[in-house]
Amino acid sequence: MKRIVQTALVVCISLLLLFTGAASAYENAGTNGGFTNGLTGWSEHTYAPNSDSNARILESQDVVELGVSVYNTYGTAEASISQSVDFAGVSSIQIDFAENAYYSHSNRGLFNVYIDNTVVASYTPSQCTAGIKTIDVSSYADTGVHVLKCEAEIQDKDGAAPARTLKVFLEGVYAYTLSPYTVTDISLTPAEPNVNTQA
Repeated sequence: MKRIVQTALVVCISLLLLFTGAASAYENAGTNGGFTNGLTGWSEHTYAPNSDSNARILESQDVVELGVSVYNTYGTAEASISQSVDFAGVSSIQIDFAENAYYSHSNRGLFNVYIDNTVVASYTPSQCTAGIKTIDVSSYADTGVHVLKCEAEIQDKDGAAPARTLKVFLEGVYAYTLSPYTVTDISLTPAEPNVNTQA
């Protein structure tokens, strides 16, 4: 009886894997998405419209800060990181905010996610809250190599005080592909039961 139960269990598991295809795993198509190697693999860009304004990129303990501020100018401050990614099979981008964004007088601040020169997602400072934002980019799947860019920007259209500031804290930026794999090393031979040969 024990042998029959073992055989039935193994067969059921095997059939389940066969008919459901395979398990699935998400893989990052980009480089160093969790910033475990600092900003290796990423290009940095900053721009401040005048000497009273500021744009900076800082990395510490696997968290990247994109910080921008403008003061006494009609202009936009920008801080961004970018890298080229092969979008073969890429279905989504995930932005992992380490903590809520810091902002002051920054109703004109934005955090934008670009593919090449197209904004695929845009968040106001109050929307940059701790946690993960998922962006559907399946329309770009299998379209070749594109530049993925994350940018914090802030504008000053008044040209006067107060200073406007935005700081966005990123813990990860991932371009995910759904990569299937199959478990094949399953034996259909049940264990032999113990047999008592004594009379």
